[in-house]
Amino acid sequence: MSLPRPLAKLLALPPLLAASSFALTDSLFWPVLLYLAMSVLTFAVYGWDKRQAVHHGRRTPEKLLHWLELLGGWPGGLLGQYWLHHKSSKGSYQLMFWLIVLAHWLAWGCWIAWRWHVAHAV
Repeated sequence: MSLPRPLAKLLALPPLLAASSFALTDSLFWPVLLYLAMSVLTFAVYGWDKRQAVHHGRRTPEKLLHWLELLGGWPGGLLGQYWLHHKSSKGSYQLMFWLIVLAHWLAWGCWIAWRWHVAHAV
């Protein structure tokens, strides 16, 4: 049920490029650092949950994984899905994951539109 890899990569690029653009043009490094830190944490939690699943241990609640993704860790979640083959086929999980990515798209779109409006205000 997961998206094909090329499409997933394509959908993941715009928010990351927007964050990188602000880091380079406006010296706003916190979005990139936030994405990086949360992605490392989210990937680690995916790895832990995958390990627990294989060994029939106590699992990480999906709500926690989604919160980590929402707080900026979705790139790490995406890597975890493809590299660890974890949470990549559960339809309900994928739906929520891609809604979170869409929320990041919308947030960056609003931020860029607001910045453009301010820059071009009369």
